[in-house]
Amino acid sequence: MRLTDLTGQRFGRLLVLEQAETLSPGNARWKCQCDCGSVTYSQGGTLRTGRHLSCGCLQRERATKHGMERSVEYMTWAQMKSRCINPNHRSYGAYGGRGITVCKRWLSSFEKFFADMGTRPEGHSLERINNEKGYSPSNCRWASTKDQNNNRRNNVRLVMDGESKTLTEWADKYDISPITVKSRLKAGWPVADALLRPVDKRKATKSKK
Repeated sequence: MRLTDLTGQRFGRLLVLEQAETLSPGNARWKCQCDCGSVTYSQGGTLRTGRHLSCGCLQRERATKHGMERSVEYMTWAQMKSRCINPNHRSYGAYGGRGITVCKRWLSSFEKFFADMGTRPEGHSLERINNEKGYSPSNCRWASTKDQNNNRRNNVRLVMDGESKTLTEWADKYDISPITVKSRLKAGWPVADALLRPVDKRKATKSKK
């Protein structure tokens, strides 16, 4: 694949000075001069798609306008983006590495992210409702730890009367121990029986002695 020379081209506040290194055929890192005077490096694809428009000063300025650069909402937004677009982030493999993206509306604007999500409630964190889709207003919410745990990809989901819930959610609904439900299912019980059949308290008492 032929490498496109970006020298002399401008992307936002960045002016491409020269090629820094070749990463793979058709892909290179470029040395850029920011309008603020700083020098930064970026991949060609990141420049062309508008994901890198400054050395970072543009984001800092946008955040500073509303005084939220140290807020938990701003840090959540920054970490969300980094997980999805920064290959050096420790969690990139579980996010950007497996195709999880950030919508265009949020990618370059903390203000729009905050307008859509609002203030984070105490004890909540950012959650994707569908774990196979990316970050967007329609697929994100502020969720409690319990909500997050119920939405993990490896959770066991059970369907009863056409309704799908995690095993823990069903157990909470019918006030039965998740361990009891798991053991019943492992023994071959139908889902409805595993959830609804009363626990024999006499056997439970004997087993404790």
